[in-house]
Amino acid sequence: MTIDNSFHQIIAPISLEYVKVFTREHAITMYMMVKTMLELKIDNPILWNALIEKLDTQNCYRYIPLTETSMLLNLLLNSEYANIPLTQKLIAVVKQHKQFYEYYSMTRPIIQSINTKLEAIKDNKKEDPKIGEAPKQISH
Repeated sequence: MTIDNSFHQIIAPISLEYVKVFTREHAITMYMMVKTMLELKIDNPILWNALIEKLDTQNCYRYIPLTETSMLLNLLLNSEYANIPLTQKLIAVVKQHKQFYEYYSMTRPIIQSINTKLEAIKDNKKEDPKIGEAPKQISH
C-alpha cells in the first residue's frame, strides 16, 4: 500500500484530533494505530508523538491486553522507535507477566523474537559508549 499526500493532509489530521481525546478505553485502538503505522512505515511525527504521549506519558499502554503488548513490543524493537521510554515500559510488562507468556503457546515465538532483539541491543550497547559517557580508556 502506498501512502500518498492524501494520508498526511486528510487522514492524519483527523486521526490526530481523535487521538487527543482518547482515554484508556481506547488503548486497543491506539495499539492498532501504532501497529498499522509501523507496518506501513508511515512517517508522521506529529501523529507519532500524540500516540506515544497517550500510550507512554498517560500510561494507556497498561490497558493493552498482554498478547497485544508483546506484539507491540516486537514491532517497536524492529523499528527506529526501539529506544523510546515506552519500549522499556513494555519490556517491564512482559517480564512481570512471564508466566502468562510461557503458558500460551501462541506468544512463545513472539517472546523468543523479543529476547533475541533485546540481546542484540544489549550487545550493541556494550560496544558503543552511552550518550554523555566518556569512551573507555584503552590500556597499552
